[in-house]
Amino acid sequence: MKRLSVAFGRFNPITIEHEKLLEHMKYHGSEEKIVILMGAKEAPISLFDRLIYLKWLYPKFQVIPCSHGHFESIPQALYKLYSMYPEYDLFIHCGTGNAGITKKSKQGGSVDEFKRIITNNNGTKWKNTEDFRMNWKSVTYIENERGNISGSFVRNLAKELDHMEEEHVEIFRTVLHSRISFHEASNILRFFHS
Repeated sequence: MKRLSVAFGRFNPITIEHEKLLEHMKYHGSEEKIVILMGAKEAPISLFDRLIYLKWLYPKFQVIPCSHGHFESIPQALYKLYSMYPEYDLFIHCGTGNAGITKKSKQGGSVDEFKRIITNNNGTKWKNTEDFRMNWKSVTYIENERGNISGSFVRNLAKELDHMEEEHVEIFRTVLHSRISFHEASNILRFFHS
């Protein structure tokens, strides 16, 4: 059976915690690797800009934005993925533990949230449509221990920093994906102040 690896997230911006999750998925032996880009179009980094960063950092991953007619929720995304990959075993890469979490988010998803979604929806039709069902034969949850740097923490930090101050940009870089340069970190910080 072929394997499909999937990760969900807002990547707003792409942090060191996202890097751990995606690097783990990168070396997981799946034939297909898909990142589902969640969240609003403008939040404060546009969906397009987040898509560009993900494609630059992970060119071999397929990145599907959760809007523009694709789907609007994690369950709907899983139904859509099943319609595209019905003969695959599903490997969901997700966070575990409560480090860095101030409030639970269904957008990013935890192991428990994904298990609940699969349990409640597998073997069913999406909103009673005949041609859109989900029936994964095998689902494996690849747990990645969360660190203390949540997306909310990074967004709040960005609001306190000035993209024109070199020291502030260097501080901000410490919480971003390691391949984000000083110049890119400065540009990302600018999104939070425009």
